[in-house]
Amino acid sequence: MQSLAGTFAPLPTPFTDDGGQISEIRLARVIRWALERGAQGFLVNSSAGEFTCTGSDERKNLLEWALREVKSRVPIVANATSLNTGSSLDLAQHAGRHGARAAVVAVPYFGSFTQRELYQHYKLIAQYADLPIWVLDPGGMIQEETWSELLALPSMSRCQPLSGGHYPSVEGGLGLEEFSCGEVGISPMVTLFGPDPSPAIVPYLDAWAEAFRLLGSARLTKAVFQNVGIDLGTTRAPLLPLEYDAGDLIRRLCAETWPSKEGAAGQSPAA
Repeated sequence: MQSLAGTFAPLPTPFTDDGGQISEIRLARVIRWALERGAQGFLVNSSAGEFTCTGSDERKNLLEWALREVKSRVPIVANATSLNTGSSLDLAQHAGRHGARAAVVAVPYFGSFTQRELYQHYKLIAQYADLPIWVLDPGGMIQEETWSELLALPSMSRCQPLSGGHYPSVEGGLGLEEFSCGEVGISPMVTLFGPDPSPAIVPYLDAWAEAFRLLGSARLTKAVFQNVGIDLGTTRAPLLPLEYDAGDLIRRLCAETWPSKEGAAGQSPAA
């Protein structure tokens, strides 16, 4: 089995033109793009993948399609975060059955919880999901005493802010787009540029990081792929496509980063 280490890319979720369904064909294209640029693994159903705008069945389908396309060439980690314990457990169990290597479970992103409630939430998921659980706490809701109890469970790991590496932070370092766990680092920059950006791209990384912070990873990523000839469809409401001025910013950044559309796409999977 592959070692769970390396620099992983959070996958955007490609939709059909009307946003009504996930597009398996478009998903295959973006996976091939990232693999060609050296992505060492993928995170499926992250914020870049608009997981809050997709249903449970869609999240499961997306994971299965990604696993089928990757064909075990690199590991896949699934985001199983949900607003309730039962849904997170269901998603984590599904991920384990289908070959995901770990499940990320962030603290439920709406609501106020006691430390006992948080502990029981994770304990139940760990008890019945047959894969490692990566606990993500962007808001710092879990107290250190509770962390000690959670980490005593054999399948639990604590996510940390992403530090070091080649890329500037796009969101402060700890969230469903950018974090580390063990020997795995995850950044949305990897989806576009791979784990090791070329010298031509390096001077523009700070500008790209600022664009991610301003526009959000889902909107920005889809706009970039559209600009280089890989159509991932629209964002799903309530997210709207970029306004013209923001789209113009992305076009200028792409033109500066990649001298031509052909240079951007290389052996484009869209071809």
